Amino acid sequence: FAFLLASDFMTQLFIPFVKYFAENPLSNPYQHFFEIGAVKSFPYPPLMLFLISMPYILFGALPGSVFFDLFAMRLSFLAADVVIFYFLYKIFPGKEKYTLLLYWASPVIFYITYIHGQLDIIPVAFLFISTYFLINKRYIPSSILLGAALATKSFVLVALPIYAIYLWK
Repeated sequence: FAFLLASDFMTQLFIPFVKYFAENPLSNPYQHFFEIGAVKSFPYPPLMLFLISMPYILFGALPGSVFFDLFAMRLSFLAADVVIFYFLYKIFPGKEKYTLLLYWASPVIFYITYIHGQLDIIPVAFLFISTYFLINKRYIPSSILLGAALATKSFVLVALPIYAIYLWK
């Protein structure tokens, strides 16, 4: 599914933006797409752009290969998925089978990440790692990872009151 399906957001906005950045790493893709009138091409901060573009930078791009473009974009998603599962596994010891079933069989995660192609899995991965470190009283790594989550998407601001309540208690 990840190689065959994608929303117009993914194919017409995100992929051209990310490919431009990977092919022109010293340029400002935000300025370029602003100048050509494609302001909504990639409404995410630079850390998200860097993380999503890593497969393109590492493997290069195959000219005209839609399948490679979808594969490259989804590699970052798959990495984030594995990270989330790993930390869920660590947070809930003794409930490995339940965690495996609940997480990997989730149709919501599958659809949003591998069919529609939303990028939310990446900040959520940072948030999960940050939460793991917070629970284990490792506040500096937790804070850094929470900052990374915020640097990829602003919806993570919703977690700040929860963190404050946890630390207060």
